[in-house]
Formats: sequence, structure tokens, C-alpha cells
Amino acid sequence: TDGIVIPGTRPQVAAQICSTSPGEAFCAWSDPAYGPFVLKLNRAGIAPSWPVAGQPISAGGSPNGLSISADGTGGAYVAWSINGDVYAQRFLSSGAIAPSWPINGLLVCSASGSQIEPAIATTSTGAAIIAWRDYRLGQGNQTDIFAQKILPNAAMPPSAPINGIAICTQASNQTAVAVVPIGADGALIAWQDERSGSSGVFAQYVKDDFSLDA
Repeated sequence: TDGIVIPGTRPQVAAQICSTSPGEAFCAWSDPAYGPFVLKLNRAGIAPSWPVAGQPISAGGSPNGLSISADGTGGAYVAWSINGDVYAQRFLSSGAIAPSWPINGLLVCSASGSQIEPAIATTSTGAAIIAWRDYRLGQGNQTDIFAQKILPNAAMPPSAPINGIAICTQASNQTAVAVVPIGADGALIAWQDERSGSSGVFAQYVKDDFSLDA
């Protein structure tokens, strides 16, 4: 009744969850003082061998956006923004950081301006596609949408430019980005857009080679 408590420091906010295998899930959340955390759950509660208060994702700081997606092998990818940059991390089912992934996360985007509120999805080949709101073009309080692709070994494919590709740079505000995988290795990215003077929804198809559909 009323759920199980996930122990940890307080406050705990912005919970995200994804199913990783039958009967198991990864839950991530943000702690404004200690940073983001992740925890594996099963039908009985907290999975064995995992720290009951969660595994730290990165050191300190309050993330501006947090997203999680199963990696297809029992683990999960997590994406977050901190200090205006986007990071990602891959955790194995055991809670260990995946080989070749750096402690405290892989820097995905450090372009000028701030990058916030990332959303992440995993393709059928196990790659992660991350999209976010981006201030790099200096359009005042208005953000654009950019995206990046990360391979399971933490490398970026040759077709993925440093700091990501532009998904939408209309001279209007783009917010509330969402990503779902499509095809073998592509994605559909959707967002809220104010280009017509009121909020509408737009979407873009990113092909398997990480280029935009013309």
C-alpha cells in the first residue's frame, strides 16, 4: 500500500523509470544537493547487490533535466544536464559503469550557451540517441533542438558531429523534446514549437546514419 520507500537523502525529485528486463526496472532521480542517482528495482523491491540509497550517477550538482532508457542488455542509459552541458552514462545490470564509459559521465555536448532537459532513447542496435533544448544560437530566452548519437562503447559515430546535429533552429521557442527509436538505428524526435505564434507540435525523422530525412 502506498508503494515502497527508496531510501536516500531528501529531497528526491524528477523520478524517471524504464523497464530493462522481465520483472526488473531502473529508476533514476535527482537530488538537488548530491546530484542524480539510479537504482535497480524488481518485483520484490530493491534489487540485490544494489546500494539501498541508489548508485550516484555523477558527483554533486542539481541536474536540469534527467532521462533514462534501457540499453537492451539488462542495463540502462541515463542522460542529464548539469552546469549547462549534457552528459550520459551507461550502467550494467549489476550497477557497475559499462566498460569504456567515464566515471561521472560522458560529455555529450559542451557547446556555447546552455543545453538543458535532455531526452534519451535506445535504438535496436543498442545505440543511444539524445535530444535536448539548446541556447547556443543566442536567441535570447528561446531554445532550439539538437541531438547526438552515442554508441554502446561510449564512442560517437563518424556521422555524428561534435556537440550534435541541429534538429530545429526556427526563430521561435522549441521546448518539451521527446525521442523514440524507429527503424534499425534511427529515431523520431518531437517537440513543442511556438513558430506560428501559439504552441504546436513538430517532429523530425533522424535516419539510421544519423542524418535528417530530407
